[in-house]
Amino acid sequence: MTEEREGNLALVRAVVDQVMNGGDTTRAYELFAPDYVWYPADGVSGPMDVATHMKDFAQLREAFPDFRVHIDEMYADGDRVITRFAATATHQAPLQKAVGHIIAPSNRSLNWKGVTIHRIENGRIAEGWITYDRASIDEQIGWRR
Repeated sequence: MTEEREGNLALVRAVVDQVMNGGDTTRAYELFAPDYVWYPADGVSGPMDVATHMKDFAQLREAFPDFRVHIDEMYADGDRVITRFAATATHQAPLQKAVGHIIAPSNRSLNWKGVTIHRIENGRIAEGWITYDRASIDEQIGWRR
């Protein structure tokens, strides 16, 4: 395994452990490049810089304070890291959907799966993409349009 590959995998693991699971959104400013761009999969939101992404993530953690990402598999090649994950959370506070709807706490336990792709540049995450099972999340919290 190359040093670059190991470093890229460790960088994404640090994001999962410290930012996603640990809730330390300030750590993102060290792990992400200054011109970082996040491409959310909600079908509504546009690309986000690091500050907007961390604000969005903080709102998610407010609604799901026990939010956890479990890495099922990671693969690195060149400047890309692909992570297949499972997430668990309990819906304990209001959740604002990207379309503006606010969903009252359901107190339901949720689990879903997804995949992220991160592009690494100069030892920091420069771009990130995600796809996940949004329909399952909506169904599990009982949200209907």
